[in-house]
Amino acid sequence: MVLILSDYYFLANKYLDGQNILYHIINALGSLGLTVDLFQKKAWPTFVMQSIFILIALYTITRLLL
Repeated sequence: MVLILSDYYFLANKYLDGQNILYHIINALGSLGLTVDLFQKKAWPTFVMQSIFILIALYTITRLLL
């Protein structure tokens, strides 16, 4: 959760922008950490939502690299 919150802070204070690959990498890693915890707690709806966030981040990282 710290990664996601810090990523939002960086975005809100213009240290990063939405087209910066680092922003999406931090989001993907933060969401991955949360999905592991949510899987262990069997919080399925939130687990699915975080998994979708990971997919969006990975898609955007791929798009930015190509």
